[in-house]
Amino acid sequence: MGTMGPLLACSAGPLGASAGSPEVLLQGYRSCLHEALRVLVEAEGAPTADPRVLALTAHLTRRQAALEMAEESRRQHQHLQQSQLLQHYFRGVDLHYSR
Repeated sequence: MGTMGPLLACSAGPLGASAGSPEVLLQGYRSCLHEALRVLVEAEGAPTADPRVLALTAHLTRRQAALEMAEESRRQHQHLQQSQLLQHYFRGVDLHYSR
């Protein structure tokens, strides 16, 4: 198997996980970064300061950070929507419990 063989495994996610879920996508980036660097450094003997290693690390790290920020933004937006929906449905209702 050539050096590209192990890199093809980067696209596979955990069994039973939704392929489109943010967690699977982020884990895929982490796995891909780890495996790509392993191949470059261990299999091909590239030094860690090699421009290919540095560029690939920077690219995948930036992309992973962007995905993490997008997921956090999505979660915050979803929480805000739920909060607004509850406020709408319970407008004018006294929810304080008294004995």
